Amino acid sequence: MPEIYPVEPDEAVQPAAPAVHATEQAPVAAPVSGPDDDDDFFAPAAPRPVIVETPSVIPAGEDGPDAVATAAEAVPAKQDAVAPKAAAGTPAAPAAPASRPTTPAAQEKRPRAPIPLPSLDLLSLPSKDAPRVRCEDLEARGKALMECLKDFDIQSELVRITPGPVVTMYEVRPAPGIRVNRIANLSDDLALALKAIAVRIQAPIPGSDTVGIEIPNDDREIVNFRELASSEDFRKGCGPLTMILGKDIAGRPFMADLTRMPHLLVAGATGAGKSVCLNGILLSLLYRTQPEEMRLLLVDPKRIEMAMYADEPHLIHPVVTEMSEAKNALDWAVHEMDQRYEAMARMGVRNVASYNQRLASYNGQLPPDLADLEPLPYLVIVIDELADLMMTAAREVETSIVRLAQLARAAGIHMILATQRPSVDVVTGLIKANFPCRISFQVTSRHDSRTILDQAGAEHLLGRGDMLFKPSGGRLQRLHGPFLSDEEVQNVVGYWKHHLVPSYKVSFADWNADGAVGGNGGGSGAGDVASDPLYAEVQTFVTEQGRVSISLIQRRFKIGFNRAANMVEQLEADGIIGPADGSKPRAVVK
Repeated sequence: MPEIYPVEPDEAVQPAAPAVHATEQAPVAAPVSGPDDDDDFFAPAAPRPVIVETPSVIPAGEDGPDAVATAAEAVPAKQDAVAPKAAAGTPAAPAAPASRPTTPAAQEKRPRAPIPLPSLDLLSLPSKDAPRVRCEDLEARGKALMECLKDFDIQSELVRITPGPVVTMYEVRPAPGIRVNRIANLSDDLALALKAIAVRIQAPIPGSDTVGIEIPNDDREIVNFRELASSEDFRKGCGPLTMILGKDIAGRPFMADLTRMPHLLVAGATGAGKSVCLNGILLSLLYRTQPEEMRLLLVDPKRIEMAMYADEPHLIHPVVTEMSEAKNALDWAVHEMDQRYEAMARMGVRNVASYNQRLASYNGQLPPDLADLEPLPYLVIVIDELADLMMTAAREVETSIVRLAQLARAAGIHMILATQRPSVDVVTGLIKANFPCRISFQVTSRHDSRTILDQAGAEHLLGRGDMLFKPSGGRLQRLHGPFLSDEEVQNVVGYWKHHLVPSYKVSFADWNADGAVGGNGGGSGAGDVASDPLYAEVQTFVTEQGRVSISLIQRRFKIGFNRAANMVEQLEADGIIGPADGSKPRAVVK
């Protein structure tokens, strides 16, 4: 019976760390069971020996040998270490740091970018004293589990034990004739018998004839973000918007590509780990993209969760905190989507990636009819608390979100919505239908779990980053999110702010006055109503009716309350109708 951890003493690991090469990092993403361990009782947990070796692997694969020496100076003095690191990558750079943002360079190859991507030395190192589980403890708990199942008259055999950073999964094969539902309904009874906080049962495991019983470990391991960012899965990536979500129950890194989702819904109770998850997603994007490749639109009604990202160069607008600006931001995103579709139609392509490739193939020599086209970066919209927006203007917000979710994928616009109140009036049926990829953290009831994931299970999670991920058209996967401190987020954001200044493209406070008016009643009415193309029709309708009210205009033209009220005020200003008389309709005076 092999050992669970091949390297037991810490003294045996540290001398080997300087000799590790980047090619030895593959065991992080290795499968739980290899071709030679089919008859092993315990699944090998490969990632743990790599935890100590990670610091020596990261700089060599990310920035080359020259970056290792300069990266070591980044921790005591970040501002002084940025210039030597950039000079090592580009010999001609010592002219002036301010010239870097305007240096023309192709963005297709990320290592050749004018601004080097952040070094992983800005993040905290993994802990060397990670808790380890002994084989004897796993065997003892496995025997106790089998005895408990036997007490409930369930005949089965223990097939495999897979230890993970937070939970250990025991794979049990039921005897012929045993219904799976009998085991699935024993979660509370098993938690009582094993003295566990919560037990989650996966019945059955997809693609196998076993049932997975996930039991929390006595000593929980903290998942480190730097360890995941140094893995081959993230460094190679599956797309430009690859996100770090955490580790699975076997300890393997788990990544997801936002461009393939194409939108994400995150929900869970307060303190379960939503904000840390959003920080991990945002830092993943900042570690892989330049501001010319990806722009961020952050909506933070709480005002404090995303305050650290103020003046970050990737932002297309300062962090939105006002509800009126948040509604305008969604209206602007819909307008931006329409503009992108018009540009792609002129270019004759179907998505943003093909559009940028076709535009780059001209090498600056665009035809006269395409001379006004510019490269289109990805746009990621992050809303930290959806419930506040839905309480303020549910109809307008839901209309904009649903339209973006249905059409914005090809335009390169992706949304991440988070809420701590997973109720049906916040996560409506239309929003759920257009957000197939969802993440649920710990919730308080089975009903909330069904609202988010369409099935129970999230109420058995452990909190502190423990989550269930539902991919589009796939089965639930249990993940453990990485921990990120505020200092790590500030280090990465400060790196970008040190090299670049923000360039905001739009102002949402007066966007309705300068941008498109209307939509399906989603505007706030701050624009010039007289220039609204619907205003002439409203004038004719009011003259024919002889009386008018806001609700009458709403029903007749199917527009929102704000837009109808602004039109009534404009009609009064033009002298067409008289002043208000309580709740009575207004009379036409001319």
